[in-house]
Amino acid sequence: MCQGIDFYWNIVKKSYSRCLIFRHLLFYANLIYIDNQMFKVLAWTLYRN
Repeated sequence: MCQGIDFYWNIVKKSYSRCLIFRHLLFYANLIYIDNQMFKVLAWTLYRN
């Protein structure tokens, strides 16, 4: 019985860490995207002036 629980817990931990990694990737992708947008706006404003 205990072995089954351990097995299940390992699967849960693995999927949870994958989920965390995925969330971190999404977070950084968003940061980079926002940075690019800000840079474009900044460049456009400087170019206009």
